[in-house]
Amino acid sequence: MNLLEVNELEKHFAVNNGLFARLKGNESFVHAVNGVSFSIKKGETLSLVGESGCGKSTIGRTVLGLYHPSAGEIKYEEKNISDFSEREKFKLKEKMQMIFQDPYSSLNPRQKVSEIISEPIRTHNIVAKQEEEDYILNLLDKVGVDGSYLNRYPHQFSGGQRQRIGIARSLAMKPEFIVADEPISALDVSIQAQILNLMMDLQEEFGLTYLFIAHDLSVVKHISDRVAIMYLGKIFEIGNKKDIFANPVHPYTKALFNSIPELSIKSKEKFSVLEGDVPDPIQLPTGCYFHSRCEYAKDICLKEEPLLKEVEGRQTACHLY
Repeated sequence: MNLLEVNELEKHFAVNNGLFARLKGNESFVHAVNGVSFSIKKGETLSLVGESGCGKSTIGRTVLGLYHPSAGEIKYEEKNISDFSEREKFKLKEKMQMIFQDPYSSLNPRQKVSEIISEPIRTHNIVAKQEEEDYILNLLDKVGVDGSYLNRYPHQFSGGQRQRIGIARSLAMKPEFIVADEPISALDVSIQAQILNLMMDLQEEFGLTYLFIAHDLSVVKHISDRVAIMYLGKIFEIGNKKDIFANPVHPYTKALFNSIPELSIKSKEKFSVLEGDVPDPIQLPTGCYFHSRCEYAKDICLKEEPLLKEVEGRQTACHLY
């Protein structure tokens, strides 16, 4: 059963749209997400991968209701979220949580650890007040933070410890689904593997489902079940992690893999830089969004947008197939 389904999701942000621009009909929009569809089964991890600005984080925030979609639908347990009443949306917040990228800005510096974690517990009446402290201590133990730190402030912790506290805050709601938005990119390399392993352990223990957002393919390979490669607000390739890492088929996916430097004698032969710039998301190109940077581009690529189709066990959007 699919826990989450996203169908033809679009999200546009207005820019330079003052009264004069609206009267003149000169409104402009950043097309952050452009017709994205995917599903996530209960207990699995789907990773969204791509260059900065490709719409990964926008999808995550729109799924959680932090942004209102411009078009498309989001279903949770086969129910369209837009049809939910305000009470149902409030209850849904317990099931869907987020781990933020920056552990330095995502925690309130004026609150102690106990207050940071207890706030959502009280708002949603997760446990009785007399059970609250034991519940928080158990959460801290699960994420590897000493319970004696309850009365400390965020500035008294390292980045890795802060992210563990952020994870504990997310778990406090007893969620089923978590959006992890680049959760280790702001951490030291020595700490990243610890946080990844923690997330995988918690997933197994609590049956969590992850939408994991990242740009680092080595991280994605470690934690994912399936991978979706994004470019300019669209999914270009989506499938099983093993298939995509063993044999990427879309030219953009291949370019991403070839741009990873390897510490080997042959690394200079394989390593290459993806040339050209990402097109302007305000004025989207015609045809395939990648055609201006693709060495295989044909006339049809400039005119007709490719749709996702089955290719070698995964879906890819490319006129080569």
